[in-house]
Amino acid sequence: MPHNRILWERSQQKHKLSRHGALMYGPTGPTGPRAVPDSPTRAFLRANFDEYLVRDLRAMIEAAPQKWDSGGGFGFPIVMTVFAGIELLGELLGAAKYPKGGTGDKALLRYWTQYLYPSAPDSEKQALALYRAARHGIAHLFMLKGSLAVCYNQRAYHLRQDSAGTVYIDAKCFALDFIDSYEIRFLPILDREASDPLRVRVETRASELSSVLQQTVVASVFGPAVGPPLPRSGNLPTGFIGASGPMHIATSATASAAFMPVFPPPTGA
Repeated sequence: MPHNRILWERSQQKHKLSRHGALMYGPTGPTGPRAVPDSPTRAFLRANFDEYLVRDLRAMIEAAPQKWDSGGGFGFPIVMTVFAGIELLGELLGAAKYPKGGTGDKALLRYWTQYLYPSAPDSEKQALALYRAARHGIAHLFMLKGSLAVCYNQRAYHLRQDSAGTVYIDAKCFALDFIDSYEIRFLPILDREASDPLRVRVETRASELSSVLQQTVVASVFGPAVGPPLPRSGNLPTGFIGASGPMHIATSATASAAFMPVFPPPTGA
């Protein structure tokens, strides 16, 4: 199982995580006698991933059980945040210069099949199906397309299909699997030799992405604020200031025969 594989990798690579884990780093950078300086790419990831995206995921995971059964349990936001993270890391792994335009599905496939769920049967088909039905549905409509359900803390149902044809995404499992893949499989790329082709590729794409974000012009179409600029913190990311069963079930006649068979039944069902 992919989850068991990740747990095994965590036990085997625990010594490597000390370079990247929060215990070796303070809010603004590395601290402690064995700490190493941040490279520009690591600093970019720390600000936008470690200190923001990952923290948001952990905060939503912690808050979800208290609100899940009554609604507002962060199911869709967790899933959407994970998809955004997958696309970003997939873009950093791309061979072509960023931005290329219209390559979100390729970026998602790149990360999903090589880093997130590399050993899952039908990994590519599952990734594309969920990208179109879950990612697009939530991002554009805050709804799911097809016979999908978002559940919480139900590992046996994660990326599985029940006897009624409903495919489940477990928000907690999805987020934790993604965080583990980032820490265990992706970050060690930055430990490779400086001349390593994959490390060079990731660092080049990160530099291009950072430049594009800084050059994007939106301010010219907005009027002036009524007060002085709000204080920004160097610890925050780019552009930032200052438990039970399934829910969100959406069924639709748009579910196709080609969509569902790539997901196995829940374990133990």
